[in-house]
Amino acid sequence: MAKGKLLVVAPRFPAINQSWIDTYMEQLLCNQIEFCVYTANASESVYGEKVDRLRLREHIVDFNLANKAHLLGVFLLLLRRPCQGLRLIVRAIMLAIKVFRYGGGFLKPLIRLLQFVGSDMRFQNVRLIHAHEEIAGFHFLLLARLINVPFVLTFHGLPPVGVGQLSRSKRRLMYDLSDAVIVNTRFAKGQVMSIGAVESRIHVLPQGLPLEDFPFCDRGPATRGRLVTLLTVGRFHRDKGQRYALVAIRRLLEQGLKVSLDLVGVGPDLRKLKALAQKLRITDVVRFSSGITTEQLAHLYRSSDFFLFPSITNPGGHVETQGVALQEAQASGCIPVASKTGGIPECVNDGVDAMLIPHRSSRAIASAVLELVDRPDVQLSMRRQGRRHVEQHYAAEVIGRRMAELLRSLACV
Repeated sequence: MAKGKLLVVAPRFPAINQSWIDTYMEQLLCNQIEFCVYTANASESVYGEKVDRLRLREHIVDFNLANKAHLLGVFLLLLRRPCQGLRLIVRAIMLAIKVFRYGGGFLKPLIRLLQFVGSDMRFQNVRLIHAHEEIAGFHFLLLARLINVPFVLTFHGLPPVGVGQLSRSKRRLMYDLSDAVIVNTRFAKGQVMSIGAVESRIHVLPQGLPLEDFPFCDRGPATRGRLVTLLTVGRFHRDKGQRYALVAIRRLLEQGLKVSLDLVGVGPDLRKLKALAQKLRITDVVRFSSGITTEQLAHLYRSSDFFLFPSITNPGGHVETQGVALQEAQASGCIPVASKTGGIPECVNDGVDAMLIPHRSSRAIASAVLELVDRPDVQLSMRRQGRRHVEQHYAAEVIGRRMAELLRSLACV
């Protein structure tokens, strides 16, 4: 069989806060897998330099799920190729009935399927579909079954509160019909099994990190005699626990430690976090940043002593499954102080290259920082061990080859 294309379903592309999708596409290119990209948002004004350098925007497919004009293509297809058109329409109706039997409605899935029928030329030569988000992924699962190609879903964790979620019936159908589900940790594997994924189809494969983007800085130890620089990176949302980091800064200042904190991210809780910083009277040592480049972020990692990652456990909702920012920090020589939640304990070695602490505890964050500051001899070892850990287990080239092998085992791409 001639090689075909991989269709990538991306949540947002390009997007400054999802550089992992750029790395994934870079590895597809490195492993000579031809691909095209569907995204619901292709208009971000700020994004990583890799997007332009590798000309990744040229791979975006011109298709909009919200545009019902594609339905006109059904009639054109029937006029041009009546037999093929009728076969696709009948298949679309049968698939919509299947969705209905799962409790997922009938009319909306049928309209989506007819949109795909009317846009069949856009998906010519697609041999495999790989979705990185559940809601759009569900629609493209229907496309995969319509054109009879394998479907792969990468599970990045349950969505946080306030972010749209797939209904239970559609989620059950998705995990029943997916040919493979990729997760980044064993913790995430347990999550997808609890919502219906078949264990034999689950593959544990972490997100890779382009090490060249995060060079190691063998900086001197943080001590009480100088400013101790802290950094946290993540969506400004209560699940990320940034409020505990802010309270920890207040505690550290009260104990006489000279300290600063950079908070990098975007999200709905930015205003609340700034208000908390004002209430704690720490605005002179705290800085919030959004929309910074990969180069600026890498500089912050290299110039920071410790990386705070205070994510919380949220029963029934979003819980950290890997936390790529942990690998970014370790690669750069910035020692993580991270919550012992979700998949985080799988991704670092407590006491060797990171400090793990209980979640929802500003006291634990402050105590861990003070312990590290008072043990400068340990800091150098932890920085070097952290870099070595990322090189061995998270290098993008290694993960990219494993991903390419998995995709090629499912289809000829």
